[in-house]
Amino acid sequence: MLNAYALHRILLDENGKPYDYEFIDVNPSFEKFTGISKEEIIGKRYKEIIKGIEEETNWIDVYGKVAITGEPVSFESYTSYFDKWVVVSAYSPGKEYFITVFSDISDLKRNEAELRKNAYHDSLTELPNRLALFEDFGRHISTFPEKNIALFFIDSDNFKFINDTMGHSIGDILIKKMGEKLTSLFEEGHNNICRVFTRLN
Repeated sequence: MLNAYALHRILLDENGKPYDYEFIDVNPSFEKFTGISKEEIIGKRYKEIIKGIEEETNWIDVYGKVAITGEPVSFESYTSYFDKWVVVSAYSPGKEYFITVFSDISDLKRNEAELRKNAYHDSLTELPNRLALFEDFGRHISTFPEKNIALFFIDSDNFKFINDTMGHSIGDILIKKMGEKLTSLFEEGHNNICRVFTRLN
């Protein structure tokens, strides 16, 4: 699919400060991305479209600078209104006008988040794993050198016997229940429960 394209005109107050922008033209990819038809959006202002929703990026300020100075920008951003991550490129074809070209990278961001979760969490319990423990513990020590920090290792005796006699599925349930119980005992945000295990021959 082609990148979404839109031509806009920046709107300035009496002091020359951007306060809104108007949609002049959009392409079919823009319509597909936003779910808003060309007939519905042409001539409308940005603030009319978002209807008071707070966005992470101040689009008016960013695009206003492009339209006024002619300096192009390119960046990644999340838009709450469309619930999507986008790569945005904006440039000015003439004073007080700007063009945006953007592509949806939401799937890429979700994949990145999933990969990071898998790298730092145990697949069975979803608790932070050994890598997360080492990085988090080291970060706490370097960030709060004067703060008292404790590290406890809790083991389960005769766990091999449970696996051998009752099966690994029962052992997995026990491990998950232990993780849930330990997590419930500590205040969220102040303590971390991690699953660290060593394979023995």
